[in-house]
Amino acid sequence: MIKRKNINPTLIIILLVVFIISSCVQKTYAPQSGDLLFQVNATSDFTDAIINTTGDDNAISFSHVGIVCIENNEIFVIEATPVFGVQKISLQDFLDASAHDENGNPLVIAYRLNPEIEIQNPVDIATTYIGMPYDSVFLPDNNAIYCSELIYKSYLSPSGKETFTAIPMSFSDTSGKTNPYWIEHFEKLKLAIPEGVLGTNPNDLSKDEILRFVGKLYN
Repeated sequence: MIKRKNINPTLIIILLVVFIISSCVQKTYAPQSGDLLFQVNATSDFTDAIINTTGDDNAISFSHVGIVCIENNEIFVIEATPVFGVQKISLQDFLDASAHDENGNPLVIAYRLNPEIEIQNPVDIATTYIGMPYDSVFLPDNNAIYCSELIYKSYLSPSGKETFTAIPMSFSDTSGKTNPYWIEHFEKLKLAIPEGVLGTNPNDLSKDEILRFVGKLYN
């Protein structure tokens, strides 16, 4: 006769807690048009320079952001990239371009505007910018647009006022030194670095109090 081993009640409780936590983490994100997807791009000199000058050492550092657009039950993202300018791509293409963690999960986090804030339709506004070139000099009103500038210009109040706040841009690291990438970048363009010019970046947008976290995205 085989004797049945006694099961430790503490072990059962631990396994139950782990199962509940795992279930919560794997909850499916339900996209809505107008959601903002903050992304850590696959590594490049450009991405590293953005993170170096706008990132937070104590948190995930975003280098890109796009706007969810749902059409005929298909999910797209409107974004501005250095290669393609302002474009609309599939959600999967957006995720594929992301950096991934050790488990293969794309480093993308979704935020949504707080419901009490009234705005015009940001997707309709963002769509009007499709086809515009990328703003590689990060200046306002120059007929080109960078990723977080697209957000800034698309989220407008009913009266047409920007919902997000522009702040003085910095191209320096935490030590106060200008990142070498930006020095070389603007020297090639024969332009002064726009230090202190009002603008935006993905990291600061993600921390704005008008946004709330709504989920992580998984392949």
